[in-house]
Order: sequence, then C-alpha cells, then structure tokens
Amino acid sequence: MDENEDVEEGDAEHEGGESVENAAQRDARIKKRKEEEERRELARRSEVIRRGLPRPANVDVPGLFETLLTATVTKRKTVVDC
Repeated sequence: MDENEDVEEGDAEHEGGESVENAAQRDARIKKRKEEEERRELARRSEVIRRGLPRPANVDVPGLFETLLTATVTKRKTVVDC
C-alpha cells in the first residue's frame, strides 16, 4: 500500500460517524507497519546477519582445507600410536 493511500484513507471520515484519523495516529500506524516489515526482513536473513557477527574479508579456502587435513592426519597418528 502506498503512503499516499494511507493519507487519503486517514483523512477521510469513516462511516458511522467516526472521527477523522489524526496525523499522530496515522504516523504511528505507518511506523508500526514499517517496523513489522523490517522484523520480517531480518527473520529471513541468516543467523550470522541477525546476530551482527563479522564476516571474514578474505578466506583462503585451499589453506583452510590444508590445515584441516594436517590436523586430521596428526590426530589419527596420535590415536594409532597410543
């Protein structure tokens, strides 16, 4: 829904003799919708983004795998030697 539509709806008198929506009520309603949409957008993001955790700038994938492989081989040798 467009904000202009919100203004038109809020400024129009309602059926049944209800009063015209004032600017504070309209602003509060718009703010509530915006906050709800932001909450939904955040829920769609990953947990890392939601928690505000830093992301690495540069990841050396081959080096990371080499370190993992070395650690695994070392651990296996230790277990076998015992």
